[in-house]
Amino acid sequence: MDEQPAVALSTAASVKSRPATQIDRRSALGAYQELAAPLITALAYYLSAKLGAWLAFPSAPVSALWAPNAILLAALLMARPERWWIFLLVLLPFHLAAQLHEYPTVQVLIQYVLNCSEALIAAILIRRLCDSPRQFETVRTVLALVLFGGLVAPLITSAVMAAAFAFLGLTRDVWLTILARTLTNTFAVVALVPLITHVTARFRPAPRGVPLARVLEACVLAVALIAVGSLVFALPLEPSWRSPALVYAPLPLLAWSAMRFGVPGACASALLLGVISTWGVLTGHGPFIAPDPVANALSVVAFHVVVCVALVMFAALLTEWRQTEAKRMRAESLHAAVLASVNNQLAVLDASGVILETNESWRRAVDADPGERFDRVATGASFLEACARGAREGNRVAMHHMEAVRSVLEGTELRRQLEFTASYEGVQTWIEVSIERLHRAEGGAVITRTDVTARKRAELEARSYRQQSMRLERAAVLGQLSGAFAHELNQPLTSILGNAEAAIRLLSREPVDPGEIREILADIIHDDERAAQVIRGLRALFKKGELVRGRVDLNLTIRDVLELARTEIIKRNVEVETLLGADLPPVMADRVQIQQALLNLVLNACEAMAEVAMALRRVTVATRRIEDGFVEITIHDTGCGIAPEALECIFQPFVTTKPDGLGLGLAICRSVAESHGGRLFAENAPEGGAVFRLRVPIEGGVS
Repeated sequence: MDEQPAVALSTAASVKSRPATQIDRRSALGAYQELAAPLITALAYYLSAKLGAWLAFPSAPVSALWAPNAILLAALLMARPERWWIFLLVLLPFHLAAQLHEYPTVQVLIQYVLNCSEALIAAILIRRLCDSPRQFETVRTVLALVLFGGLVAPLITSAVMAAAFAFLGLTRDVWLTILARTLTNTFAVVALVPLITHVTARFRPAPRGVPLARVLEACVLAVALIAVGSLVFALPLEPSWRSPALVYAPLPLLAWSAMRFGVPGACASALLLGVISTWGVLTGHGPFIAPDPVANALSVVAFHVVVCVALVMFAALLTEWRQTEAKRMRAESLHAAVLASVNNQLAVLDASGVILETNESWRRAVDADPGERFDRVATGASFLEACARGAREGNRVAMHHMEAVRSVLEGTELRRQLEFTASYEGVQTWIEVSIERLHRAEGGAVITRTDVTARKRAELEARSYRQQSMRLERAAVLGQLSGAFAHELNQPLTSILGNAEAAIRLLSREPVDPGEIREILADIIHDDERAAQVIRGLRALFKKGELVRGRVDLNLTIRDVLELARTEIIKRNVEVETLLGADLPPVMADRVQIQQALLNLVLNACEAMAEVAMALRRVTVATRRIEDGFVEITIHDTGCGIAPEALECIFQPFVTTKPDGLGLGLAICRSVAESHGGRLFAENAPEGGAVFRLRVPIEGGVS
């Protein structure tokens, strides 16, 4: 009974292209669809009012089933609130037709207003409390239906109706009117509203097939309930056969209907049992036979209410439990699928360090090497105790595992990572372990073991290739500076030769002057040390090895680099200006690698000014301390600068602007900077030329 939009919106162009008759036809269809649900509701209201009058108990102002208000409430719950007024307006003539010939006009109008008010109050309150009031399959929605639809709304409107009738002289017993109307409405609302909404939802937008087995089961249940209900409530039995215990005979069948067919089955079976028990009262049979007809009628209606509310609540509770269990099973299935799809070894620990669950990869590792290693622990065993046992045996890896797991389980750390090597069947493997705290009240942790052997080997190979590339680049740079080194060595060697020849001549004279000989030998020693220093510099630049960090004075390193490049600087007619910061703190770096990077940047700056007039060739080298614990070295040339789109790509390997270049120099320089925790980048100066900025952390790390 939930209406669909009558006509889909269309564009202005499509409307213009359609014939007028087609538009009129669709408009008429939309109007019909808008009125179909209110008309069906009004017709059902009319028929149920007639049925309620027919089921009225003789000599008692009570009907066994007063369904009109429940039908209206179900319709309002399934309709959009902005369309409720249409239902109430269409309902008026049907209400008048059903009751005007039996009751005074004033009474009929009061009943119409209060019936509509009851449905409106219940619909508003249920919608406010429940997100999806159409599906009465949870305890929350059924409670809202019973409380607001079956108690609050009927009680309020019944009190107003009784007061109005008493004022007009239409009733003498106000409390009886309130009680009778409330009970009959409660039974009808609880039994009919969920049934109507479920049946309507099942046949919208198209009827769905029902398995034949379900149909046969429902038929068997209905026949059994009719048979037992008739025996208890409708058949004339001998007094010796009558017992109050017979009232409980239908309970197994009612429970069957609730368990197998949910809330709709509970409502249908409660209605069927209500019809049978009402028929027994009307024919004078069954347990509800009392001298007072009013008490008799109220008793049977109260029985209907108790049975229906309890049965529907039981069905809702069972349905909600099944839905929760289905969600839990789906979650467990998803959880198991996720664990099975993880290639890494994974284990879940409780707060005491006992393994609760593992994935297949972890189980395979345990089965392949049971008990041989401390970390091969199966589900149910204590991982923490296994680590402690390994630590007592002197296993340092086990001790580190124990400390990490304890810190995470105790909450001092949220996450810890370990890395160790292991040998299995003569093959060395690298294992990375991640221990992360479980975010739940019970605590616990998740251990993930990852075989990173391939990554480690790739890193070692990459490091080896990088070292070889750096050595080749140094060789290329030293090739450029071969003339400078030859000049640097030639000077002390020539001086040594001259001093040695002079010493020989002095020794041939008589007498020999020891003072002059001593001075000549001192000059030879000085020149020898100078030559040795040049050779040591060459050997350091050719050195191949790991990164060796130490305290490095960058100002002194820059002076050494400029001394190495002095010949090349002079040959290219470049003026070098140094702006070295005073009291510059030392940095933690590999002196040779920093020297190589600076030498490469200085030579690149000199080459960048090849097309510039000699008088304008100038390189400025500056150092300063910047924030965040870094020292910055800037090398600024007065060349033509760098194309903006090339500012980043020049640091990529094999990218070069030199005809005979390898394209590795700047890539290695950036690699050196990053390996020291620093950064190298380039920019164009506003006054012209390029600026390279090399940032290196000061001693003690980044602050």
